[in-house]
Amino acid sequence: MLEGRELTAIDSVFACSTTRLASVVHELGKRHGWRIERRDQPVDTTDGRTATVTAYSLSADVREAAFASGARAWVDEVKVARATRRNGG
Repeated sequence: MLEGRELTAIDSVFACSTTRLASVVHELGKRHGWRIERRDQPVDTTDGRTATVTAYSLSADVREAAFASGARAWVDEVKVARATRRNGG
């Protein structure tokens, strides 16, 4: 979300290895005071139904404030740590 993308629960499973995105979103809002935007998004299921999922995002103002307080360094550190773990380090 800090890089301007929306994130859904299924996205978070693959991108962040968590099934508890709503909890993470709640904690980010509580800990950092970020206003996290939520948008209901219809998605088609494999059995023909339509389900509704929540897509979370941060406004440009929130992202700018986060980066001004050091978020860029944190994001870069996380990316390095994930790459190291994927490569067996």
